[in-house]
Parts: sequence; structure tokens; C-alpha cells
Amino acid sequence: MTQKQATCVAVALFVLPLAAAQCVRVRTKAPHNSAAAVWYHVPQGYDAMRRKPYPVLVYFGGRNCSGEKEASGNLGWDKWADEHGVFLVCPGFQDDEYWEPQKWSGLALLNALAEIRRAYNINDRRLCYYGYSAGSPAANLLAARRPGRCAAWGSPACGVFHEPRANMRGVPALVTCGDADSARYVISRRFVEKSRRLGIDVTWKAIQNHPHDVPPDSLALSRAFFAHHLGLDAGDSAVFVGDDQTNVYYPADSAEAAFIPALDRETLPGRELAEAWGSADNADTRVEVSDGERTESFAVDGVEFSVRAPRSYTGSSRIAVLFGGRGWAAERTLSEFGLSGLADRNDLFLLSPSFRDGE
Repeated sequence: MTQKQATCVAVALFVLPLAAAQCVRVRTKAPHNSAAAVWYHVPQGYDAMRRKPYPVLVYFGGRNCSGEKEASGNLGWDKWADEHGVFLVCPGFQDDEYWEPQKWSGLALLNALAEIRRAYNINDRRLCYYGYSAGSPAANLLAARRPGRCAAWGSPACGVFHEPRANMRGVPALVTCGDADSARYVISRRFVEKSRRLGIDVTWKAIQNHPHDVPPDSLALSRAFFAHHLGLDAGDSAVFVGDDQTNVYYPADSAEAAFIPALDRETLPGRELAEAWGSADNADTRVEVSDGERTESFAVDGVEFSVRAPRSYTGSSRIAVLFGGRGWAAERTLSEFGLSGLADRNDLFLLSPSFRDGE
């Protein structure tokens, strides 16, 4: 039997060779799910004699997915599960508002996990939840239904979230969305802000120039996130702080981190998680600027700007915006303020607009 072969049986658990996706069916009262399928992937190297139970990632695919494809390698989660020793459990629920776990799907999932635990040593008391598209709401709504049984959850490209409540403190969350997925982007950002005001731990990442999809950057971040919160990464105790506006992260105790506004701050525990989230500060890389390239002009929405570069700069160099008098051209502002020497000594860029009278 090959890696992609799969067999599904009703009610009871039938154990197949570990390379295959396997399935249990559970009885429900939902009209389209009288025998709901839940597929799962057993990680390679599974050791039945291991004392510590194996962690579980409950993985929802798109709307009305079968679960079989997700357990058999869709988006590459099977390889991640094999590498880290994680069971993938992939519900194949159909319609009947399965994304609302209090109606029937939450209990159905727990019953399926209990069946799997009869044959395999899994930890079904502390679950991780992940989903994409229509599976994304299912992931976070399940986490909120029983937060005491959730180790972490992730909802990329999500359009429906639970109402943040204080009982979700201590349950790490990951929310990502493409900035071109405009409606979901606004919904996701609002959820993150409301959650953080309640002290809930939410890692946020905007994926630039992406519509409603699951881009590689989101997948890499999700995998690093779950590995960290399951204790499966390198165990690096370093903490970093990311800047949402630049996607650059800094050591948490650095001066650069201290200057990041609260709304733009991302706390990133562990180097692997930080590297998946963004780019490291390149403050140690110094760029020398020749005299002929010190000043440059450009236009934005019909407004002309001039920028003067210092003699050299690093990734942490800052920008000072200078506004001149009425009708001043940008070049006049840069010269008459007399800040060139100060800018060179402090690796400071000087930026000035050319505003005409009445603008």
C-alpha cells in the first residue's frame, strides 16, 4: 500500500499500515453527516511503546473537503507531521453548519479522537487547530468552545471569528491574511486588535499582495508556530519583537524594539518562529553612499519629494521628514534647514515634500 492510498471504515477503527491515511466514522444526528468521516495521518516512526502521548493537529481544509486529501499530503502537512511526530486529524464534515462546533461537529470530533486513541497513543486533551478558507472559522471556533483543551490555533484567510473573551488568555493564536483579500483582511485585523486589548496572545502576519489563498509564507509561519507551542522546535529561549510595518524583527531587549509602536509590535518567542515571521534586523550591514547618489527626487500622487541619504546607513537608520515654508521646493527645505552634518553623523535620511501654495 502506497503513501497516498487510503481506506475508510464505519464506526469502529480499522488500523492500516502507518504509511496510509486512515479513517474513522462517527454517528451524528446531522442530516448530511449521519456517518461523518474523520481522516488521520499517523506520523512515520510512530512508537506504540513511547510513554509520552503524541500531539494532535486537527486540520480543516476548505468547505466540504473530504478530509482524505488533507490527511494524505495536501499542502505538505504530512511531511511536517512526520518530521515532528504529530498526528494529523482531518474532519471530512459536509454542510449542516459544521463550522459551528456547538451544534454537532465539536462532539463528533471528540468522539472520533476517542476512537483513534483506542488504537494509538495520542494526546486528545491538548489539541491544536488549523484550517484554511472555510476551515479557518472551524479552527478558531473549536478552540474557543473548549479553550482548556486547546494548545494553540491558527486561522489564515479567515472571515469569521469567535468573540474574544478573557478565557482565551494563555491559548496562543496565529492569524494571517493576504492584504489583497480585503474583506477578510479587515475582519482579521479587527479580531487581532480586540484580542490584544484583552491580553490574549495573538501572532499576526499580513501577507503582502496575496488574495484569498494559502501562500508559502503563511504555511511556513503556521508550521513554525505550532512547532514552537508544542515544544517541538529547537527550544531557543530568545525572544524577538517584530515590526508589522517593515516585517523586520529585533531582539526584545534592543533599542530598536523599544521604539516599535504598540499596535505594530509582534512578540516572537524563539528564533525559528521569528525567522518564519519576517527578516532579521540588518543593522550590522553598512551601506556606503557615493556623493553622486546622495540626493534623489520622485513623485507620489502628483506631489514631488526629495530625499537625501547620509554618507552611510544601516538597516536601522531612520528618516526625518522636513516641512518647509509656504511654497518651498523640497530641495530648498533640505538645504536651508542645515541638518546635513547631523544627518551624516547619525545615519539619518532627510525627506521633504514640495507643496505648492494652497495644497
